[in-house]
Amino acid sequence: MPYYNDAQIGLQSLINGRDQLENIIRQLEATLSTAVDAYRLFGGPDPRGTDDWVRWVNAQVVRGKHQEWERKIHGVLMGYQREMQSAHKNFAKNRPVGFERADVTVGTTESFAKAIQHKHTVSPENSAVNEMIAKAANQLTGESGEKPLPGQRKIIDMMINDSENWWPFDLKDFDGISAEANLNDGVIPLAWVKAKGAKQILTQLQKYKKGAKGLNQKTVNSFGNHVPNPFAPTPFAQRDPSKPKSSILYHDNGDKANVLTIKIVWGQPRTFLSDQLQPVTVGKMVFVAFRQHGQLTVEYLSHS
Repeated sequence: MPYYNDAQIGLQSLINGRDQLENIIRQLEATLSTAVDAYRLFGGPDPRGTDDWVRWVNAQVVRGKHQEWERKIHGVLMGYQREMQSAHKNFAKNRPVGFERADVTVGTTESFAKAIQHKHTVSPENSAVNEMIAKAANQLTGESGEKPLPGQRKIIDMMINDSENWWPFDLKDFDGISAEANLNDGVIPLAWVKAKGAKQILTQLQKYKKGAKGLNQKTVNSFGNHVPNPFAPTPFAQRDPSKPKSSILYHDNGDKANVLTIKIVWGQPRTFLSDQLQPVTVGKMVFVAFRQHGQLTVEYLSHS
């Protein structure tokens, strides 16, 4: 198919246009800088209103549009790339792959069967992440188009690709951290991320609405009801010992548990502060949602 090739040509054209515009802006700014200095220091002609000034102002408008195109293209492309990686990974394992019942489905009733909803954001706002998590959960429970099979584990794969997006936190959550501290230097305790992340996810699962629909009791009931007692323990995580890189499976009395898995993936891995007060770099954090005593529960599971 020629579409990938056409898209590459189109993308290169956008890149060339951006680079040409940046060169023009640099040249105009060099010229205008001299004129502005002369105006301020020596009372020379006011450069505002000149052809160069008008051209520079127009260039800023076009630059802003290029930045918008770049963000949107990046968001769409990275989202599809995640779907492709997921599909190819399971195809290489000779597992049946589909795209009708979720973004990517693998198998039907096998131990590896799963339905994955991929989300990706380049927004600096953590609200964008929250909305996508809630929407994906809504989709995976069959309330808004997708129809995963009962035997498929439900997985949300949420990628955050903006260095300014500090999900699950709002800036007010950092009031206890020195204003001079660099958040990228591992000053945020990892324990905060685990607790706040679970809380944020639970909130989104409980409140999401789209029109008259939302995560109602039907949605909550779609997650397994696990009562912690000797006969029905809480799900535990386990990998196939012979395949250390395989997906984690959740078990309840030896059977696959019906839980929702939420994977938070940072496009730019983050550095947090471990319980041992050492910096730890995290690229992925996994949470699970299930019912316990009839109540929807979200727990931190792992990070890597």
